[in-house]
Amino acid sequence: MMQQLFELSVNVLENAIILDFMNRYFGFKQPKPRRYLICGIAFALLFLQISVLNVYLPLDNLGTYIAVVILFLYARANLAGIATVQVFISILLMTIITLIAYGTNLLISSLSGLEPRILILQFSSVRIAAVLLTKMILFYVTRILLHFNEQNLRTNDLIPLTVIPLFSLLCVTLMMKAAFHDPDMQQIFLYATLCIFITNLLTYNLFIRVSKDHKNLMELALLRQKQEYTKKELEEAGILYREMSAVRHDSKNHIMILSGLLKNGEIDSAQQMLGQLLNTHDIYEPNMPDTGNDVLNAALGIKLSICREQNITVLLNVQNALSWVEPVDLSSLIGNLMDNAIEASTKSANPSVEAVIVPQEQYVSIVISNSIAQSVLGQNPHLRTTKRHTNEHGFGVRNIRKIVGKYNGLIDFYEYQQRFVCDILLPVPDEMLQKKSAHAYVVCEKQCTTV
Repeated sequence: MMQQLFELSVNVLENAIILDFMNRYFGFKQPKPRRYLICGIAFALLFLQISVLNVYLPLDNLGTYIAVVILFLYARANLAGIATVQVFISILLMTIITLIAYGTNLLISSLSGLEPRILILQFSSVRIAAVLLTKMILFYVTRILLHFNEQNLRTNDLIPLTVIPLFSLLCVTLMMKAAFHDPDMQQIFLYATLCIFITNLLTYNLFIRVSKDHKNLMELALLRQKQEYTKKELEEAGILYREMSAVRHDSKNHIMILSGLLKNGEIDSAQQMLGQLLNTHDIYEPNMPDTGNDVLNAALGIKLSICREQNITVLLNVQNALSWVEPVDLSSLIGNLMDNAIEASTKSANPSVEAVIVPQEQYVSIVISNSIAQSVLGQNPHLRTTKRHTNEHGFGVRNIRKIVGKYNGLIDFYEYQQRFVCDILLPVPDEMLQKKSAHAYVVCEKQCTTV
């Protein structure tokens, strides 16, 4: 009875250390009630695995591989981070646990003179000391790993790093089985286990270093993209300035003509010309939309100017100002969406862009679509950049997904009737649900008839 209680307590402690490490390493992505439920399910599965399989298969590593699968599935369901890093950490963690357990077992077997098999199967004070030492070492090793936490790594770099702990796990399993059958080789296997343990720590160190290098490259690429974006904004501002200058120049000429008509007593002609000018929205309507949000006005206004300059048919239907979205996020979101749509539409025979921002119950729907000459998703389903220097491009869609995720929204890309569509749903904060947008801005230009 005492032995069973001890083993169960040890299993609870080990599972607590494992899940605490995973939670701290990646961080939660689920809200509080749900995260605790998923964590409880994972704890129960790990406890079942270590308490049942280790009893029936005490000298086999099948349970370790099952634990790797459980940890990975738990990370995907409840924790933040990318799948490849979660696979790597799950395998590395279970490899380290196995190495610590086997290494401690071999060390205490050498010191006590007991066979490794007896030390595992027989309940004694030596067994208790070995188990407690194992969990203590595991705790401190996981704390050290948490101190060096980097997750910025490309999949191509991560795959070979993942293979090292995986093969280490296989090697240690074979060595441990050999040690049970040949006690005279315990000392050699102890040294080999220690070497493998150090190798895996060095692998993790390499993982950290490569992650930091990749992070630095990403930051450099983002700075370059920011520089390009600033240059583009200056060019767009120049377009807007030229348009306003043209309006001012034309207005001066029109006023001079009207003055001449009035001086000559041609009242009817002056009234006719004035009526035509008032109805000429292309000349006298400001290029800046009026959505009720200055940031949204500026972001859409500049893109409208580009569409006009490049003869792109444009439809805007804005019935929500997205006032709860931070200005920097809103500018980046709308800017990237419109830039992608404008650039893609120019490759089609009749370029057109539509932007619809409307309330939809407790959400705001943002649908940006553009004409396409041929299927985009068919040739590029992951929407990777097709530009040269891929390490400096391809951040547009990535930034869009990041911003949508920040506001707990949903995003989908699809194609419909020769159009590429980006469909976004952003949940409206409770305090904003009571407020209705005071503005509804709709503009349709260049043979666009559907609103």
